[in-house]
Amino acid sequence: MKRRLKFTLLAGFLVFSGACARPQFDGPPRIPQVASPQVIEHMDTSDQRPLELTLPAGEYSSGDLFLLLTMNGARGKTAAETPRAIIEAFYSGKGTHSSVRLSRSPYADFLIENTRNPFVMNTYNLDEQRDGQLLNVRLLLQRRSWYLKQAHENLTAPELFGIADRYLNETRQDLAIGRLEPKIREGIIAGLDKIQFELFQPAKQRLDDFENARQLPDLLKILHQLISEMGIKLEVETEEQFAVAERFAGLLNATTNTRAGLTLLVEVWDQLPEVQREQIFLQASPDFYKFMKTSTVEERTCLKSGPCNGLGTKIAKHLFILPAIEQYGVERLRSEIQTEVLKTMKAGVRRVLRESLVDRPRRLNAEIRAEVEQEYSRIAGYTQDYSQFVRKELDGWFAKQFKSNLAPALEVDRVKVETTPSRLRMEGIADERGRLVVSADTFGKVLAAIGGPVSVPGIARKMSEQQRLLLWGLTRFNQIVGFESWLTTHQQLSFFPHKSSLVEGNSLSRRSHAASLDVGAQASLLQGFVATARYARDWDPHPRRLAIDGTLLKELMPRLPSDSLQVPAFSGEVLLAKALYNASLILTQLKAPGTPLFQVCPDRRVRFFDSATACSSLSSIVGLANVVEGLRQTKNQTQDVARFLIGVLDFLEFAEQELPQTRSPYLLQTRIPNRPPAAEELKLALPELKQLAIGLTHFLGSEALTSQGEVLATFSIAGSGGSRPTHDLSSQLIGLEALSRAARYFNVAVYRRSAMSAYSYLNRQFWDARRGFYQGSTATPTWLEGYRVWQALRSFRPLLSEPRDQARVDALLTRITPDKQ
Repeated sequence: MKRRLKFTLLAGFLVFSGACARPQFDGPPRIPQVASPQVIEHMDTSDQRPLELTLPAGEYSSGDLFLLLTMNGARGKTAAETPRAIIEAFYSGKGTHSSVRLSRSPYADFLIENTRNPFVMNTYNLDEQRDGQLLNVRLLLQRRSWYLKQAHENLTAPELFGIADRYLNETRQDLAIGRLEPKIREGIIAGLDKIQFELFQPAKQRLDDFENARQLPDLLKILHQLISEMGIKLEVETEEQFAVAERFAGLLNATTNTRAGLTLLVEVWDQLPEVQREQIFLQASPDFYKFMKTSTVEERTCLKSGPCNGLGTKIAKHLFILPAIEQYGVERLRSEIQTEVLKTMKAGVRRVLRESLVDRPRRLNAEIRAEVEQEYSRIAGYTQDYSQFVRKELDGWFAKQFKSNLAPALEVDRVKVETTPSRLRMEGIADERGRLVVSADTFGKVLAAIGGPVSVPGIARKMSEQQRLLLWGLTRFNQIVGFESWLTTHQQLSFFPHKSSLVEGNSLSRRSHAASLDVGAQASLLQGFVATARYARDWDPHPRRLAIDGTLLKELMPRLPSDSLQVPAFSGEVLLAKALYNASLILTQLKAPGTPLFQVCPDRRVRFFDSATACSSLSSIVGLANVVEGLRQTKNQTQDVARFLIGVLDFLEFAEQELPQTRSPYLLQTRIPNRPPAAEELKLALPELKQLAIGLTHFLGSEALTSQGEVLATFSIAGSGGSRPTHDLSSQLIGLEALSRAARYFNVAVYRRSAMSAYSYLNRQFWDARRGFYQGSTATPTWLEGYRVWQALRSFRPLLSEPRDQARVDALLTRITPDKQ
């Protein structure tokens, strides 16, 4: 009846049924036609050179630095410029992240909220409550005990088990309606269920086999299986009896001649008590019985294996006993001894079962009494100030584990980088009041790096790899459970602010920055939450995930009763559910009044999806606009829409290809009355998300892609729209990645042609033969440019069917990172 602590989430933790605004397509979507070159234009491989990506001094987005962790095997110009070294320099820098006591973190609040009820119950008159419960338990267990007294020595083992099964069934029914506290009743019934369904049911077939066994080795094998499956701990005397039986089995198998038969007879004589010796041997052979009764240990040893010193023993052995055995028949002798041993063992097992059945109510009562008393002791110990007690325990564990009082909380939005030949120095950029500034974009990109292939960087110095894994996972878990508390609401949109100052470790200022919904930043968050959900997958555990799941709650709070805390302190199932819930919060905003989602009508009119009017005719083109202080912006970045499309495709691919394997109860079990499980709600919402992805793909392919294949850097939703070519490498690369991902997901030929057109334009207009790379914003490629090229080409490569075309892309990928992607 051990109570297990269960994490619970807020009611309605997934809202996928309202996760996105559905583009109102009035018929089959019209796929925009794209002009594309007949021949794919590649970069010139003869110009390519291995890249040594640099991080020159200057200001950087912290989120962009974290993206580098996903570049497997990437190399910098110096050892200080590898992805891992960059992130370690980040955490070693001044003001690069905020810190918080674990006791004051979102995780602590989450833990207290979700564990208070199992520990804190009504403590009025606790002793009387406990005694009353114990009396009720004893009476309920004794009520049906007369069933057990029906057991007698002629019953077989399966029949004895049948009596026990009937007793447990009747007792379970009595307990279900008895006057017991719900938690105690549930615990006892769960314990009886375990006896019945985990012990009795699997043993039923074994017992039938046991009764039907005709060979001693078979009987012993069945008994060993029963002992293992039922978790039986044998007493010393019983173990000795098993050892004797094992020895008999070996001797029986070796009894093929008269000498072996004699050895078997002597061994049986030595093991049997005096009463059974007379019963078995006197009737079979009075002379042999008389000889054996007066024999010494030495003489019996001589009979088994020799040599014999006494003349009489020698004569008896060779002239009397061995011929008698030969005349009796070795096979007959072996068969009869095996029959007697089998009969004796079966009778012994039945006797033990009968004794156990009669004593079952008393033993059950003793076990349950200990559990009930322990439960009431727990209740009595944590009623004064449960919240404060838990917070002290968390701080104590963290200080012992990490030799520090502060855990990382949120990473700063931007950093200043200083370079030396041997190392990088970083410092967070504060606002005018000296406060750290955080952003949705950086937050999302930090989360997206959680599952990167590079080994976990050190958040603090002098740590073992296991501590790094634990602190890395703890920090991300803390951020995931804290996300909802950091949302700001402006008018009817709720979102993590584009930028915000930190008042303290994890408290955001609500007034220091204008509340704005930035589409690109929301895309980063969406991708980050999908990456976290993928990291937390329960169907395919991996070393990083196991490092988190392997930390039990009892390790954090050792003074709380450990029997209640044998659960992960940072449950991967909770992390998975919360990450998907957070993603749903982002998608939900597309249905809220003031939504950033718009539709481009055939007459070039733009309508937002909270508008009461619809397009006059069919249109399948939708886009997203930034919102600042409640005003939807007329001029926006194309790459923000592309990034959001990538985030939606990430979500779709994860939900369709990976999530169906989950066993998480938070997704598979109904947690809200009259609503389906979260996994079912998610499945119902996928068609709407697909329509959203189609609409965004059409926007990129028709509104943001020129006939030459250029991805426009900006677009306008004022009037008839219209944007001029801008020749921006970043927009081209992110647009190419989004179009490639859509072409692969939907497998639509025109999407593939759009991606081909954008790829050809990239190579025609941006390839720099002198540098052996694409021309960006600086004289040499930066880490960020290398990352974007790497991402875009990795996404595009699967669209190429010709090996020679693939080889051209591979050539550049292997120059960005040594590992072939």
